[in-house]
Amino acid sequence: MRVDLYDDSESPELTGIVIAHLLAEPKEKLLARSGRVIFVADTALAMGIRDIDGNPPISLRSLRFLVEATGRTRLSHLVPEFMRLPYSAFNQIGSKF
Repeated sequence: MRVDLYDDSESPELTGIVIAHLLAEPKEKLLARSGRVIFVADTALAMGIRDIDGNPPISLRSLRFLVEATGRTRLSHLVPEFMRLPYSAFNQIGSKF
């Protein structure tokens, strides 16, 4: 079974909206984020920002999303929406050393 991941993906406008909200933050809060990789969907969810279609963005860290991306859509409905992979898992995946 083929799963079309683009149907539920975030719009390009969401990235711009999140960047605009980040730039409107106080300087101290913005500097605390400096030098880090920021996931747009996670930041949007934390700030209460929805995509232009009104839906909340889907996090790449979401276990439900990852299970559904493998084509197991029936199983994915059993995974709670709040379950996410820790950021450290992405550090291990993306590390070259």
